[in-house]
Amino acid sequence: MPLKKSGRKVKAEELRWRLDQKKLSFKTTDDLEPLSEIIGQKRGVDAFKFGAGMESTGYNIFVTGPAGTGRLAAVKKLLHEISDNSGKVPDDLCYVNNFKTPDEPVLIRFRAGQGKKFKKDMHDLVETLKREVPRLFEGQDYINRKKEIMEEYERKGKGFFKELDKKVRNEGFALVDVQVGQIKRPEVVPLIDGEPTHIDQVEQMVEKGRFPKEEYEEIKKKHTVLRSEIEQIFLELRELQKEIQQNTEEMDRVLFISMAGDLILPLKGRYKSKKVEAFLSGAVEDMSENLQIFMSAQPEPFAGMPVMAIKGNPFDIY
Repeated sequence: MPLKKSGRKVKAEELRWRLDQKKLSFKTTDDLEPLSEIIGQKRGVDAFKFGAGMESTGYNIFVTGPAGTGRLAAVKKLLHEISDNSGKVPDDLCYVNNFKTPDEPVLIRFRAGQGKKFKKDMHDLVETLKREVPRLFEGQDYINRKKEIMEEYERKGKGFFKELDKKVRNEGFALVDVQVGQIKRPEVVPLIDGEPTHIDQVEQMVEKGRFPKEEYEEIKKKHTVLRSEIEQIFLELRELQKEIQQNTEEMDRVLFISMAGDLILPLKGRYKSKKVEAFLSGAVEDMSENLQIFMSAQPEPFAGMPVMAIKGNPFDIY
């Protein structure tokens, strides 16, 4: 349908709206009182006030809108108004880490103002532990106790090889260290004319007619049995090493929990909340299983057990 043309002509200066300042009742905006209401959002404001006024649990308010439009400022303003009008100050809501199920944080309610204090108390607790834990594990008492554990490991290890060395010599063999990559490990070799000789060399001597084949076959059988015993000893040593490591880690955990337990007692008494107690106990337990985060340098691993690098700030979860 063709558009109907109007006979009215619009002047160029009329195409843009201009404010006639003479119609304003003030000289500058400094003369005006700031607006107390949120402009253009009456329905949204009414809905927010209605939702915030509900006493029942299980309800949430979702506020959306373009970035930079003042959503956060508007929500804070409305909450202050509701709080002032009702005379009730809402609790502080603090979400803390759930160490058993990390993807399900725990909500702890505090009286107004207590949440910020609890956050500071946790920060101070962590800073104290970061300072005191290295000292705990650098003390002479701890060093002596750890030395006793390692000496026990070395004593048992030497005992294994002492018995084996005696048996090996009685069978006409010797224990020698063989380089395997960067690691030295004992190997059993036969004694030929009183000299340690690798079993492969003895086989070559047999092929050249320089050593009796029957005697070589007997040596070979004994060699197989003795090597099997060495492998068994290595298995026992690995189990012993694992046991020593577990004993050391358990000693570290017990010492840490004892010290940290004393530090969290004042917090448990201050807040008197089962959820706070559970969080503090969970935090100490989690720290005790990750004591490497307190060390200024990465601990030296046991042979064959690499230590993973820690990424980010490991204390954020506390």
